Amino acid sequence: MKVYLISAVFPPEPLTTAMTSGDVASEMARRGHDVTVFTTFPNRPSGLISQGYKRKLWDIEEKTDYRIVRTWHTLSRRSSFLSRTLENITYGLSSTLGLLLTKPPDVVYMNTWPIFAQNLNSLLLKARNIPIVSYVQDVYPESLSAKGMLTRQRFSFRLAVQLDIAHLKRCYTILTLTESMCNLLISQRSVPKAKIKVIPNWLDESPYLKMHTKDHSFFTEHKINPDIFIAMFAGSLTMSAGVDIYVAAAKLLTERTDIILLLIGDGTSRQDIENQIVENNLTNLRVIHPLLPNDVPRVQAVADILMMSLSGEMAQNAAPSKQMSYMFSGRPILASINKNGTPAKIIEKAKAGFIIPPDNPGEIASLLIELSKKRFVLTEMGENAQKFALANYSKSMVLPKIIEVIEASNRSGIGSRR
Repeated sequence: MKVYLISAVFPPEPLTTAMTSGDVASEMARRGHDVTVFTTFPNRPSGLISQGYKRKLWDIEEKTDYRIVRTWHTLSRRSSFLSRTLENITYGLSSTLGLLLTKPPDVVYMNTWPIFAQNLNSLLLKARNIPIVSYVQDVYPESLSAKGMLTRQRFSFRLAVQLDIAHLKRCYTILTLTESMCNLLISQRSVPKAKIKVIPNWLDESPYLKMHTKDHSFFTEHKINPDIFIAMFAGSLTMSAGVDIYVAAAKLLTERTDIILLLIGDGTSRQDIENQIVENNLTNLRVIHPLLPNDVPRVQAVADILMMSLSGEMAQNAAPSKQMSYMFSGRPILASINKNGTPAKIIEKAKAGFIIPPDNPGEIASLLIELSKKRFVLTEMGENAQKFALANYSKSMVLPKIIEVIEASNRSGIGSRR
């Protein structure tokens, strides 16, 4: 079977969505399918082209088991609404042109940027009668509205909703992360339930299972006292990640020399955070970058507790990839999130951490002080987290399910589901 993957991000970018798309490509090729990946030039999380790559109109990279077609697009160094939209549109146009210039496949697995890129791709694919398996990782434009980037009263919001509906109608199968997202697509996008498969994101569990104890070379390398209580955020340092809350929490903990907050990673907010650290003389807050994908299990295992922050209604409908990675690390989570959302329900079900209201640095500071005196309560929570992740988000369990959906959505079945 000839399979095309359209993915807005792809390895070597250190993002979970990139890794899962890479897993799909490798597994489809391993099963004997002819696989071509259409993607961007790697630039996450900094917005700068990765070393060893050069942006051009068209680039074909031949891997051992599949090929990668990278097409031109703008970059989003500051991660603004305008720059992200322009990146979305330009990649949508260039990838659609790339699809037009190639022989039609039997099926397309699409995990690309919503609204613009999705619609440009699916318009062509539908015209060529090619079945589409589209992975809905988040629901737009509602997510933009939740972040205050787009108001529901504007014409642009209503237009984006209609574009999203149009794309979903063109798809043969729609994958989504949770039952709550499935219900949202049924109620707000009028998608027939028969078209939707609920399949969560996944991670390769093996690197995490090798890290049982703290790697003391990390403390030596970064000159950190191994006895200090470490609260860690690991991932992209961007506005959407809500990392400013940890700067505010650190300001409230300046007298506590036994607690340190580590922000591990890079992104468009890194420089601003580093400036705030200097301006406020925050010796209890450190930024360490970059965070390479292979280093994630080792680095996260150093933490006593791992932190994440989500705000907005749409951010509560799915477990973020960061949450899965944290749970695989066998460390408890301090989550600043809506208690009624899916991420909170997962933590509660797994008995894997602590939930506090969003945007409340005071509660983060208070809880860290309390936990620094009772580290013993964290061990069991960390074990619970890892057990739950292995049962629900492991690559060995989830990846075969998504491959089976793609294989079942080829030309032989098109037209049977509307």
